[in-house]
Amino acid sequence: MSDNGRCFEAIAAQYSDSPLILDELGMLDAKAARNVSHVLAEGASKGRLARTATLKDQQSWRVLLLSSGEVGFGDLAREAGGRLQAGQEARFAEIPAYAEAGLRMLVD
Repeated sequence: MSDNGRCFEAIAAQYSDSPLILDELGMLDAKAARNVSHVLAEGASKGRLARTATLKDQQSWRVLLLSSGEVGFGDLAREAGGRLQAGQEARFAEIPAYAEAGLRMLVD
């Protein structure tokens, strides 16, 4: 697993049971974005061994993923080539807001 995957595991665990809003998703490499979607959807870190050959504690999370960047996850993942697997786009909630059309998103 890449360092990106482990970083996102730690972030997801910290935000467990709450929304996790990812800004500037477009800054991720397209292949990394596909991997991150799988990591976050798993809900738990992979079992890993410590240097002492004992199993490290696993982190777990339950998050609602939101993307607030200009680039949607589906577009980014398609850049990596290949087909999106079933449900991959459904893991990220994308709510379009078109400011140039005079529309706004209001959040209380």
